[in-house]
Amino acid sequence: MDVLDAIQKRRSVTEFQEKKVEMEKVGVLLEAIRWAPSAGNRQPWEVVVIDDRKTIEDLADIAHNQHWLKKAPLVMVVCINHKLAEGTFGVRGKNLYAIQATATAAENAMLTATELGLGTCWIDVYDEEKASRLLACPKHTVPVIALAVGYPLAVPKPPPRYEIASFSYYNGHGKLLEFEWKGIAEHLKEFKERLLKSLEKY
Repeated sequence: MDVLDAIQKRRSVTEFQEKKVEMEKVGVLLEAIRWAPSAGNRQPWEVVVIDDRKTIEDLADIAHNQHWLKKAPLVMVVCINHKLAEGTFGVRGKNLYAIQATATAAENAMLTATELGLGTCWIDVYDEEKASRLLACPKHTVPVIALAVGYPLAVPKPPPRYEIASFSYYNGHGKLLEFEWKGIAEHLKEFKERLLKSLEKY
């Protein structure tokens, strides 16, 4: 599966099989997080991996009663370490760059999970204080994203997406790209086929 395949196949999965996620795969997800980009390479994330049923149930209650989350086999809570976040960029690093970094880290994990045959769902941590107490986080570490992870029981249909022309501009906002985007999917498919054929030679 290439990157674009994983992006297009990723879904917000809320129904999971009663099957434990192997720790080897958890390690792969953490490796994907480790390589996420961050401003100044501060890498301000910390991750709490949870498979304890009671803790997951309590977290679901905190997250605006996301009851389906209680049946998730595994939850990865991505946190911001504010000491790392503020180290180079001060308040801006804490309030903006750290959020950007943890978001890219979570996305890395979600796309990697898709490639591994796992389903995920991104949940915002609505009450950081309660989540911090539940997970025994130190004062400088704040939970911001919870990723439910497991083997999908049901995979949702692709959600509707805006056309590229509705959000892309050229050399300034409002200047539409004069390009025919309808054939891009076919172009990428042909490119992938040519690439695979060339690799077969080796």
